[in-house]
Amino acid sequence: MAILVAAAFLLALSTTGLAEEPNPSTTATTTIDTSANVTSSQCASCHLDLGSVNVPGLMFSHGNHMLYSCDTCHDRFPHRPNGASDKVPMETCFACHGVQHGPQGELATGKCEDCHTKSFTLKPPTHTKEWAKKPHADASKTGVNRCMMCHVGSKDCDPCHKKEQVKVGTMPDSYHPVIYPRDKGTSVKIYPTGPTSMSQCVYCHPDIDAIQPGRLIFAHAEHLRRNYACTTCHPAFGHTPVGAAKPDMLSCYRCHGLDHSQQGLVASGDKCEKCHPKSFDLVPANHTMAFIKGDHKKKVKEVLEELGFSVE
Repeated sequence: MAILVAAAFLLALSTTGLAEEPNPSTTATTTIDTSANVTSSQCASCHLDLGSVNVPGLMFSHGNHMLYSCDTCHDRFPHRPNGASDKVPMETCFACHGVQHGPQGELATGKCEDCHTKSFTLKPPTHTKEWAKKPHADASKTGVNRCMMCHVGSKDCDPCHKKEQVKVGTMPDSYHPVIYPRDKGTSVKIYPTGPTSMSQCVYCHPDIDAIQPGRLIFAHAEHLRRNYACTTCHPAFGHTPVGAAKPDMLSCYRCHGLDHSQQGLVASGDKCEKCHPKSFDLVPANHTMAFIKGDHKKKVKEVLEELGFSVE
């Protein structure tokens, strides 16, 4: 369903001329190519702080890895077409971590607790009690090298094999770094400094109307049917280094609640429940008792003056 909705949006836009790809030489200075090598410039448009990461269970800092190029770890664009974030495979980490490099010794720590928090469950969810029987043996048919990222053969494997009288050879004590190249996917160019268009969004948001419930009732489809350009509500790219750039309520009221000559009401503006669910608190957080008693007068004056009205 999501794909059909996205396809309908793109078809509508292509027929109205709203999905035209901006000319980077005239309208944009930054280009994100989803199939190009990952660089810091690909990320900085939306991520102000590239130093730390917010991944549960992981202790990591880009700052400690700045001497390496981004594509050393990110072999493809981290944001995938379905909107999910592409995590760096553990094999990529172990290309350096735990590796002994001649007289230099260990390149980077390979201890679990140096990269994972105490609350993080190190054991994969597949490793149940049953896993120790036939399942892990079936999984090892393609090789045991990957297992050695966490296990030491002589300590974790051989004693059990001997006890169970399993006819296999001794297991290796170290992991041999192997990185498998992954498909980077189709080239999609996004211009975060160019005019907003549907083609800027559907790569990560295939269902553009899959809005998280709780705050807003909204459908892009209804606005596209009326032939509104994306820039009408989104004058700038929807993602910024400090968060999502959401249209404010004033921009909605350019149409909602507006009477247009003989056409009458352009869009409903007097019924809050048309755009907000019943569970949404309509009273803004800043509407405290102090605001009601006097602070709101100052705020109204500031807004009116910004709009060009003279207020005594």
